[in-house]
Amino acid sequence: RYSNAIFVTYEPDLKRLKERRFSKQPQHVVVGGIEFDKTTPYLDRTTYDYDAIFVGRYHPQKGIFQLLDIWNRVVREKGNAKLAILGNGDDAMEAQVKSYIANHNLENNIYLLGFKDGDEKYRIFQRTKIYLNTNLYDAGGMATMEAMSCGLPVVSFDFPASRSMIGNGALWARYLDTEDFAHKVMALLNNPAEASLLGDRARQHMKRYDWQATASRLTGYFVNAKIT
Repeated sequence: RYSNAIFVTYEPDLKRLKERRFSKQPQHVVVGGIEFDKTTPYLDRTTYDYDAIFVGRYHPQKGIFQLLDIWNRVVREKGNAKLAILGNGDDAMEAQVKSYIANHNLENNIYLLGFKDGDEKYRIFQRTKIYLNTNLYDAGGMATMEAMSCGLPVVSFDFPASRSMIGNGALWARYLDTEDFAHKVMALLNNPAEASLLGDRARQHMKRYDWQATASRLTGYFVNAKIT
């Protein structure tokens, strides 16, 4: 209440501010920036190691258990389907993830690659067909945006935070409906041409978050507000 301005990361948060009667200050949406010059070299795809990829912590917030259920459903239709998971979690969560994989005989279908970043992560994106955004109450963050900037189409649970960030470049599954999500994954895997077009749209949509544009918007807010 004593600030000169308020910055939020998603459009829906502006609505929450108004509902809480924060109206005096200028309010701006500032989403993270993508360094497009670093993702551009990874657009060309000739070989694939994975059908899909997920990046995030092993945490219920990220929909990790929904993710495992989705891929189990995909494997029932495509027995050799391969999912790469980049990330990690605490010992208890990692044990649960590994237990699910073992109990459902998915050792040849789900690959736990640990934390990856930078070029190493982009190289994996380049060898993957689809990005899965199973986040349950945040938008999916920078990992989803970076994947889209590498030309990956996205399948995502449909809720306002994700819609506000991802926009074009995604197929939207009903919220928490893992069967619908798996169905949309299979639709893209069975139609590479559609997946490619969706990936192209994803990259074009992410250009609004190019780091230079994001940084210019942010500094512009401060200059216009005369904040020091």
